[in-house]
Amino acid sequence: MIEALDLLVKFRGKCGVNQRNPYIFATQGEGYISTWQVMQIVSKASGCQQPELITSRLRKYIATVAQVIDLRDHELQWLSSHLAHDLKTYKQYYRQQDSTLELTKVSKLLLAAEAGKLGEYTGKKLDDINVEGIFK
Repeated sequence: MIEALDLLVKFRGKCGVNQRNPYIFATQGEGYISTWQVMQIVSKASGCQQPELITSRLRKYIATVAQVIDLRDHELQWLSSHLAHDLKTYKQYYRQQDSTLELTKVSKLLLAAEAGKLGEYTGKKLDDINVEGIFK
């Protein structure tokens, strides 16, 4: 996977992506490709009878189950951003963080969800999730 990501970065200029765009899945502008929109397009193109169920239920599930983990305000913002959710109903709080730290922490939550082990982290912080423990 690292080789594939390195190739994306290496050849981004040939695809018209600005070298200063910090996103791995970058657009030709300054933004990034929305995974939610890609899932919608692919699920519709594949002929799914209910393509909206492929993305909306997973996002809702992750957002619901994430409540059992003691997420700090900025961690909730990270998760919401990655799920293309809006936090208008919550306290507006955002703190600029190192994007690597953000991606690492949110990835731990998503890996735990994928492995069906989110329940093991009830009441814990993202910092308490051990990636090695997820795959045991």
